Amino acid sequence: MTAAGLIFSNIHDQSIPEMTRRRTMASIPFGCRYRLVDFALSNMVNSGITNVGIITHYNYQSLMDHVGNGKDWDLARRSGGIKILPPYVTAYENSA
Repeated sequence: MTAAGLIFSNIHDQSIPEMTRRRTMASIPFGCRYRLVDFALSNMVNSGITNVGIITHYNYQSLMDHVGNGKDWDLARRSGGIKILPPYVTAYENSA
């Protein structure tokens, strides 16, 4: 079975705007060592999903720093692995 996993990193940012003002929801610390994205990544790897994409929208620098190349989850591989999908910004997005 071949499956791909997608993680939406900004899906609940409006729930706690005080904490997500400078970073995305997926990179909020949990227990001083872990980030919220760690739980989703660990669940996917333990389920056999080795092709994972993280969809971001804004404030994703700390998420990129934490995830890196995915070596901590055994996702640093030539085929599959982890991909951070940056935002798609159109010319019409900021026109008001």
